[in-house]
Amino acid sequence: MKKIVLWVFIILFAITLQSTIIPYLSISGIYPDLVLASIMVVALWYGRLAAIWGGFFTGLLLDSWAPNTLGMQSMALVTAGVFVGMFDNKRINSGPFAQFFLFLLGSSVHNIVVYIAVGGYGGSLVSLLFGQVIPSALFTSIFGMAIIFLGHQVHPYGRR
Repeated sequence: MKKIVLWVFIILFAITLQSTIIPYLSISGIYPDLVLASIMVVALWYGRLAAIWGGFFTGLLLDSWAPNTLGMQSMALVTAGVFVGMFDNKRINSGPFAQFFLFLLGSSVHNIVVYIAVGGYGGSLVSLLFGQVIPSALFTSIFGMAIIFLGHQVHPYGRR
């Protein structure tokens, strides 16, 4: 129960930062998704089931601001969380490079699901991938690795 309360506060903090400070970190209109990074950290540390529930309820909370796309963020966060959760720390003891690569792929999956659901990529798939998906995934992966690093500094030994 203590873990759930902790992660609820972390997700709410990530949503607050995402809507207030993160837009100022934009580079050419690309900015990191701190909420997605938090869900992927949950998936990596606690597995798929935690990522499914966390992604679903976080996505519904995010979608409450845009009711015409209700369920889109839930679907995208759950998809990315399940993808990263397949390689959680219980199954694979992955190092930082593997975790960065997982975050990169999970963030790419999330962005592709969002762009397909919105239907607004309007150009070629190659320009979508190299213009939006990959730069955003790199930026989000860097923030995800920072969250993992901070988590190891707070609790360096044992399971979280």
